[in-house]
Amino acid sequence: MSRPSKQDYRYHDDNGDAFTPYSLRHTWATLKLNAGMDVRLVALNLGTSPEMVHRHYGHGNTKSRASEFADVWLTKEEE
Repeated sequence: MSRPSKQDYRYHDDNGDAFTPYSLRHTWATLKLNAGMDVRLVALNLGTSPEMVHRHYGHGNTKSRASEFADVWLTKEEE
């Protein structure tokens, strides 16, 4: 019996772009970290270490980075 290829698990979004369920891993981890989930629990659910979660998903809180950008953008518009 042959193992199914990644191609067999592809889904398509509203734009017709293909993705696999595995591609949602980063989204899930980022959303959970931004929501305040403990990094150890995120790591446990991902089957990895907290250090690896920090390395791959700990690139700053997305919400706070977005607000920093909005603050700069709004300030420039007001000038």
